[in-house]
Amino acid sequence: QRNKLDIQTLNIALGSSNSVAHISNKHADDMNQVAKEPSKKTIQVHSKTLDSQNEERIFLLKIDVEGMEKAVLEGAHSTLSRVENIILEVDSVNYERYGATVSEVLELLVKSGFKLIGIEQDCCGKPSLNYPLKLLGIRGENIIATRMTEEEAVMFIQGINCQN
Repeated sequence: QRNKLDIQTLNIALGSSNSVAHISNKHADDMNQVAKEPSKKTIQVHSKTLDSQNEERIFLLKIDVEGMEKAVLEGAHSTLSRVENIILEVDSVNYERYGATVSEVLELLVKSGFKLIGIEQDCCGKPSLNYPLKLLGIRGENIIATRMTEEEAVMFIQGINCQN
């Protein structure tokens, strides 16, 4: 509201099917993950596909699901055609936990018509682009899957730098 943006948040888990998911309930909420089985250390939540949400157009979709990125993308086949930009984390260790690989996730994005760009930070913490994408091989790399041209992406990231 402060930024006068139309942002919608959904209190659901996203996955490859409409079902129930069991998610760890750690105090460090940025590290919770889907559990393979329910336990006293998990909570049950509704899991839906992104396609079931019937969004018309999405300018920016942020996916940070600690390794379940492939499942979210698999549940978004028709939605992906209406998404302009996706920011997601690439982490082979987290992906392997759920039977996915980095190349499978990147292939899903490319097949959906996205160009892949790496997001790096300079020594001052300002973002810069790595285009075309060259993964650095570190855990937790952030990338942008976009429909922008390289020139548009550079202008976009420069605009972010100017606002900071």
